[in-house]
Amino acid sequence: MGETMRNIIIFVALLGAAAIFTVLYCLIAVGSQAEKKLTEIMRKEEERNEDK
Repeated sequence: MGETMRNIIIFVALLGAAAIFTVLYCLIAVGSQAEKKLTEIMRKEEERNEDK
C-alpha cells in the first residue's frame, strides 16, 4: 500500500510540474506575440509621424 501511494504522489507531482511549465510557456508565448504586435504598431505610428 505504501509503495503504491508513493508512486501516485510522485505521478501527481510530476503532472503538476508539467502543468505549471505548460502554463508558463503559454504565458511567455502570448507575451512575446503581444510584444511583436506592439512593436509593429509603434513602428507604423512613427512612419506616419515622419510622413507629416
